[in-house]
Amino acid sequence: MIHSWGQRVTRFLINFLQFQLFIQLISLPIFIAWGLPISLLSFLGNLFFAPILTLFLCVSSLIFFSALLHIPHGFLIQILEWITQSWLWLIAWHSPSWCIGFAQPPWIVSLLIFGATICALHLRITATPVKRVIAFASIACISFMVLRWCASPSDMVSIFTCHDKEITIINTQHQLMIIDEGAIGRRLSAISWAEYTLLPHLIKTTGKTSIDHLICLKFNKTLLETITHLVHKSAVKHIYIPYFEGSLSKAAWRSYFVLKEACIEYGVQLHRLGNRSLHINELTITPTDQRITYQESSYPVFHIHVKVGSYIIDNKKATL
Repeated sequence: MIHSWGQRVTRFLINFLQFQLFIQLISLPIFIAWGLPISLLSFLGNLFFAPILTLFLCVSSLIFFSALLHIPHGFLIQILEWITQSWLWLIAWHSPSWCIGFAQPPWIVSLLIFGATICALHLRITATPVKRVIAFASIACISFMVLRWCASPSDMVSIFTCHDKEITIINTQHQLMIIDEGAIGRRLSAISWAEYTLLPHLIKTTGKTSIDHLICLKFNKTLLETITHLVHKSAVKHIYIPYFEGSLSKAAWRSYFVLKEACIEYGVQLHRLGNRSLHINELTITPTDQRITYQESSYPVFHIHVKVGSYIIDNKKATL
């Protein structure tokens, strides 16, 4: 009896691994093309999600019909609460470090991954589930190494368009820096643009899922809300905003303090750009005598100097 049960569990796990590895490899080129990260916990999530979802739907259905028939169902509601709280507790263990991104490689690499997966599925040498699992796992390991080797830029400086303006992307010394001169916070759609346009673009070009240094030379309420959203997404580590003098509106103050609370909660460093020069790797930020006015406050115009390999960026300022 126990031996038969063990065989069934083993067979189920092998078939599950075979299916999950196949789906992961087939979808890998699509994830890379869209700039989406891959979670290392997807296997465990798929293994436990289906039973929990089935249990949740069954209990919810029982509550629905019990309410229609006026049958006491308080204990069912309590069970549903336990299921929901348990699932939320499991989700809370997720860490952004378990998500990995790959910079977009040459198209031939993605084609080879897809072709190797299809071949491993149909070749006679991999006719059994165990052999397919070994083949798919080998293809996955080789694919990850090749993607890391051929599509990981060392030093890169690029310009990315944001609402008819530009932001500067610097990737060097394993540090990803974004310099924003007032482009991100120009429109109310800044939050969705940052999550669905900026972050996928960074993954596709650098393979990184978070920004090491987000440097904002100008700020407003919309920008503060956008940065707060990135903090909650664990997509930024260090934030730099100007040190303003004067007063802001109540809404702007609220956005600023919400950002500070989010930084404390997630361990993000919030830096203020003041009247002293700041050095971050090859980047130098120097305040000038000019000032920018926002509402009833003001802050300096900053001079940017960057030298990355043969790339030199100089005299970039947040203009009035």
